[in-house]
Amino acid sequence: MEETTSAGSACEGWLSLVPPAAAINLVLKQTNSSYAPAAVLFTVWFTAHQIYTFINNRSSLLMSSFITADSFACTIMRKRKISIRRSRRRTRRRINKRKSNSRAAANSRWRIGKAAGATRKGRKRRMEEEE
Repeated sequence: MEETTSAGSACEGWLSLVPPAAAINLVLKQTNSSYAPAAVLFTVWFTAHQIYTFINNRSSLLMSSFITADSFACTIMRKRKISIRRSRRRTRRRINKRKSNSRAAANSRWRIGKAAGATRKGRKRRMEEEE
């Protein structure tokens, strides 16, 4: 369930970028100044916000914001694929075990049968023993 929280925080991360960006835009429109101070202001705010989210979520904002819905879906699919593969492997092992067990049983039955005379060779052997 960790994926859902990270995807959620990713959305929150991008949404939280909107208000400061809008505020910077407003300041720029009113002051008609260059982008340099705004960039500095934004950088300062962004780092503070990153530190804050890192403390809150124990994961940096940048990392969580790069997890898009697509990669999130891919992660889920990969996990599902792996689990399917594992279960298939388990089933195959179980079947193989059953196969080898039945094979061993059949072999021993055949050996016993052969000794008792169920096969031509066995009958011949028994006839020789009786003589």
